[in-house]
Amino acid sequence: MSTSPVTLRRRCSAVLLAVAAVCSGAGTPAAPAAARPAPLAQKLEVQADTLDLDVARETLTLRGNVQARLGDLELSCPSVEARYDERAQLRSARCTAGASAKMKGFSATARSIDIDVLERRVQLQGDVRVVRGTGWLRAESATVDLATKRVSLNQVRGSIPLGPTE
Repeated sequence: MSTSPVTLRRRCSAVLLAVAAVCSGAGTPAAPAAARPAPLAQKLEVQADTLDLDVARETLTLRGNVQARLGDLELSCPSVEARYDERAQLRSARCTAGASAKMKGFSATARSIDIDVLERRVQLQGDVRVVRGTGWLRAESATVDLATKRVSLNQVRGSIPLGPTE
């Protein structure tokens, strides 16, 4: 069975909108409405050298100079593999081969970033680095719970500024 280009574009658009919903906290069942953060932006902007959509396997792969922007959040990595369901709702995504994120004065890098949409959890693995101003943290792994906005780091070391010095 062949899928038309229009159908493929609609599925790609639906998957990208699902990514935007996850990043903004909108429309996810894991948190009650009052606990959802305000949307970061109305759209997710993406750029990559290639996009491959496998309708039968329900996967989407972006490769080469992958850039994504959602409001103030900027992501970049060489490759993103995403899984979605039959309704084109994003279920998970994995940024590999080194990923970086920037938002409101923070920057973070890791070898890989896994996003579990249903659990509203982000896992950073391998040489995790977080920097803000003169403060920095390094860890082997980090977990971000999007519902509670809690961050846990494992095997961590770093420097945290305590305030201005006189």
